Amino acid sequence: WLVKNKEFAKEIIERGFEIGCHGWNHTNMMDLSDSEVRKQIEDFISVFKEINPEYELKYIRFPYGSRDQRLRDIAAQYGLQSIMWSDESGGKTEETLNYILDDLSYGSIVLSHSTRFYDISMVKKILAEITERGYKIVKLSEGIAEKDRYPE
Repeated sequence: WLVKNKEFAKEIIERGFEIGCHGWNHTNMMDLSDSEVRKQIEDFISVFKEINPEYELKYIRFPYGSRDQRLRDIAAQYGLQSIMWSDESGGKTEETLNYILDDLSYGSIVLSHSTRFYDISMVKKILAEITERGYKIVKLSEGIAEKDRYPE
């Protein structure tokens, strides 16, 4: 995705959004050796640095949410903190909005996908409903609790 969308990635950063690592090809890294995990991360970082050499990648969300301490330790060697979602939109049915709102709470991290129809088509409604309920939508670096921050 990153290789095909370099200009869009630049725009995302310019608009103030945060980007994190997701590995190179959406492989379940639990099934990989340490060197294969490093290659997943390094390949992503290499292409990302072509896009914006000054941007500091801080986070990684492992594909499928599959992670353990070994993976977190490897990611930390690259300065990446592992992040996990607390709520999943589903994004595959008209119930997407309800999936998000039913479990929403202060500090929620909602997993959505740019390839799922209802995540895309309902994004404005989702954001409006979240803010109407009194929540503020912030970048991860703003919303992560101090106790959950990886030491810099």
